[in-house]
Amino acid sequence: MSVGKEQACNYCGESMGVFEHRYSDGPLSCGSKECARAEREEYLQRQDEAAEHARKDGYGRYGGR
Repeated sequence: MSVGKEQACNYCGESMGVFEHRYSDGPLSCGSKECARAEREEYLQRQDEAAEHARKDGYGRYGGR
């Protein structure tokens, strides 16, 4: 049985304890207002970049070319 390692917020660095399993691919946020806002802005930026790359590759919003 593996023991989880201590995790820290990716935005402020505050320790958040030990997690056994982590199901999220994205950055880890402690949930404070500032960190949650930074996490949301980063998420929206990744979504915009993905949509732009899809448009450049010729894919529309609803799939297909």
